[in-house]
Amino acid sequence: MKRLLSFSLLVAVALLALAAFRAGTSDVTGTSSPSASERGVPEVMDAEFSEASIYQLGSSWTDRHGATLNLSDLRGRPRLVAMVFTRCGYACPRIVHYLKALRQALPEGQQSRVGMVLVSLDPEHDTPDALRAFGEIHGLQATQWTLLRGEAANVRELAAVLGVRYRQDAEGQFAHSNTITLLDAAGEIVFQQEGLGSDPSEMVRAIEAWTVPGSS
Repeated sequence: MKRLLSFSLLVAVALLALAAFRAGTSDVTGTSSPSASERGVPEVMDAEFSEASIYQLGSSWTDRHGATLNLSDLRGRPRLVAMVFTRCGYACPRIVHYLKALRQALPEGQQSRVGMVLVSLDPEHDTPDALRAFGEIHGLQATQWTLLRGEAANVRELAAVLGVRYRQDAEGQFAHSNTITLLDAAGEIVFQQEGLGSDPSEMVRAIEAWTVPGSS
């Protein structure tokens, strides 16, 4: 419970900070940054989501099929979320393998109740075609795996809320933290795991707790 409260507080503070940033910051030329509504997406979602929900973010994303969606479109079931990029040759394939293993470790009746979400850190190269090819290479069924790309600012925003650190090197590759986030059906962070060498049993228990019908 303490861990859940800490995560909820962290996300709430991050969302408030991001809202303040959007409202009051300006770029180096002194021109105010465009608001989310000026970019064609809502500032925040409506009151059906708590302040701790990442579904409050108003960013717009594109999936591997070229369809546009908001984060709130992922509502309705628990989701495991990781941030990767398709040109990654080491850590990202391991993240995908780890997520597959987590899903397989669940009782068969619960496996279909948790969705997987991969968000690209590299929107410049990760077009819908690139995401679709990545999904085909790794056998990621569209019914269970959502692959997303977004504008660089939206990637930074989501990474900040999820606590994912990343930077691009001179060769265009990305160094990034291997953070796996479990969201509940309303988009609140209920568990996070850092590092692919971590014991998966605790994450499996967390997933089971939030995928059993009637759990909370």
